[in-house]
Amino acid sequence: MSSLMAQNNLSVIEIDLINRSLEKSYALKKSIHELSIDSIERKIIRQNFIPTLEADAKYGYASSRIDIDIPTLQLPITGIELFEGDSRFNTQGQIFNANLTAKALLFSGLQVKYGSKATEEKIKAKNFMLHAEKADIIKDVIDTFDTIELLKQSEIVITKSEERLAKEKERVKTAIENGLAIPYDRDKITAAELNLASKKVELHGNLSLLYLKLSMLTDVNISTLENYSFELTPWTLKNIGQNFSDRPELKALNASVKAYDYKLKMNKNAYLPKVQAVASLSYSNLFNASLETPLRTSWW
Repeated sequence: MSSLMAQNNLSVIEIDLINRSLEKSYALKKSIHELSIDSIERKIIRQNFIPTLEADAKYGYASSRIDIDIPTLQLPITGIELFEGDSRFNTQGQIFNANLTAKALLFSGLQVKYGSKATEEKIKAKNFMLHAEKADIIKDVIDTFDTIELLKQSEIVITKSEERLAKEKERVKTAIENGLAIPYDRDKITAAELNLASKKVELHGNLSLLYLKLSMLTDVNISTLENYSFELTPWTLKNIGQNFSDRPELKALNASVKAYDYKLKMNKNAYLPKVQAVASLSYSNLFNASLETPLRTSWW
């Protein structure tokens, strides 16, 4: 917008309307959102080289009971009978396990390098096209200003023509009354009046459509726009040494070609091995465990 501010032929109102059109443009908002998404994707690609740390923990509780019918065994000296009747074994315990894993990508097979560059060139291309879209919107709004003002000037010309035609009609009427003209001359004036009336209707219709278009572009009420006056002044063109190669569309095309080149290189190197460093630490613990037998209960 700095180039617009430098132009003396744009009023404050016109610059405000241009800014409003840029803010409202849904196509422009879509392009800006797509650029934001591409920037996030590029960061995600670069983040592949950032080491990651994963941690997980598990807890478990186990309890079981086993009934075993073992033949009774009598000790020879004491006479104590072991395993008399059914024997029951009860076990229970708690288990905790924790794992910590660190990973770092050392070599991506050139996938990250070329993928990041491809996304970077893609962002450049979209930025150039964003400038082109802004220029098109600005040009469209300024053309609407000029067309509205041209139609207003045309309306003034039609009004003056109607005034001259009214005077000519009075002159012909007087001439017919005095026998200096014929009714055909009056019919020609009537035809001219109808022609001017049709042009005036067409002009008002076109003017209404232009105000409606400008209202849709800027989100300003038509009644407010009709009170504005736009100036018809030539643009000051400065020789800044640019040529066709400086056009944003061509720059966007060149950046897109580079993006596809990097993407092609990325796909060609997909067979290269990836090198990754991995380190892990694991901890396990069995606690509050017990084994209950017919003879005794053990804890550990």
